[in-house]
Amino acid sequence: MAWFTYHETATGQLLSIASTGAAPGPGITRIEYVDRPNLSADEWDEGTATFVARPAIVWVDRSDDVINDPRLNSLSVGIKNQVRNVIDDVFGIERWRKDHQPNLIGGVVGNNNPPT
Repeated sequence: MAWFTYHETATGQLLSIASTGAAPGPGITRIEYVDRPNLSADEWDEGTATFVARPAIVWVDRSDDVINDPRLNSLSVGIKNQVRNVIDDVFGIERWRKDHQPNLIGGVVGNNNPPT
């Protein structure tokens, strides 16, 4: 069964993925695929107006963010390990962030006020 993508010709922005091949309107490009695009493995690239392989997710341990902070350089390795254990317990699974996410939760240094 054929599948079709519809995207803006000028920008490459993906508008639709469909199993029917209706004629596109002005400024819209239709591309036919033999199989349904695998959206778990591929993502749309507006620059090339095609599907490309999704980049691998790189996970960063927030414990490392804290332990490697220069403000903690004076702590001994033993104290740093204790701090790491507390961080791991407190944050649980939230201690992991994707590499493109900021290492600061909330994103602002010195903003220690509770939400209003």
